[in-house]
Amino acid sequence: MASPARLHLVVGEEEFLLERAVDAVVGQVRTADPAAELRRFRTAELTPVGLAESLSPSLFAEARVVVLLAAHEAGKDLTAAVLGHARDLAEGIVLVVVHAGGARNKALADGLRIAG
Repeated sequence: MASPARLHLVVGEEEFLLERAVDAVVGQVRTADPAAELRRFRTAELTPVGLAESLSPSLFAEARVVVLLAAHEAGKDLTAAVLGHARDLAEGIVLVVVHAGGARNKALADGLRIAG
């Protein structure tokens, strides 16, 4: 089985559908590695340093899914940090960014689309 993509952008406002999309990614990762860790953060409550810690590889190369909720709420510094990390995610790390769509922090969604 192919390993899941390391970067996922989930766009929309319907909470039920967003959660289903996130669950699908987590399911893919856990099919490949049942012990994969899941970390969920509300983006407005996360700092660039906290993001870096969450996305840093583990010493034992354990799989991890990091979900950033409400990415449209991210400030300028965190947006830059997310985009920087998204271009070079460590092996075993899967980043799922949930964005409401629309004009608010559109630069983040557009940057993630470009990053892959």
